[in-house]
Amino acid sequence: MNAVKRLEDFEDADFDPFVADEAMFGACLDPYPKLAALRDKGPVHALNYRVYMGEYPDRTSNDVEHFTVVGYDEVAARLRDLETFSNKAYMRNIGISFGRSVSTMDAPEHPRFRKIRHHDARAEARLRPFRRKGGQSVVDSLAFGQRGVEIRATLRASPLRGRRVRG
Repeated sequence: MNAVKRLEDFEDADFDPFVADEAMFGACLDPYPKLAALRDKGPVHALNYRVYMGEYPDRTSNDVEHFTVVGYDEVAARLRDLETFSNKAYMRNIGISFGRSVSTMDAPEHPRFRKIRHHDARAEARLRPFRRKGGQSVVDSLAFGQRGVEIRATLRASPLRGRRVRG
């Protein structure tokens, strides 16, 4: 039996997720001028992106060489070269927290799971009539007790309806 643990509040009542976010992901609000400067010098650079942006290095990958790729064609080439460049490298950092997730998978698994996550255009079009003006969605209306037809229609329009993930 696989029991799922219940979510619990942090014991630290003073925990501030915004301070934690800045500590983990940095305070660089506009990386684009620095990226443009890199592009002007060339498409591939032997440098740690986080350090280049003025942040602390990721301690989970201090022992490997870092490269930053900023050229469109060069990025596309690396994304197509699945033998040399693998998402498994993310097991060192993302994998610590999230385990074996889509971000750590390579083809053929990655595209199969990615399709499940993303709505296709037809399903998106079928859901449009159920969206409310002013940013409210069907989910918002359900919070106020308006059920029945909307729920059934939303489920019929769902892009996940009838899909299975085979392991």
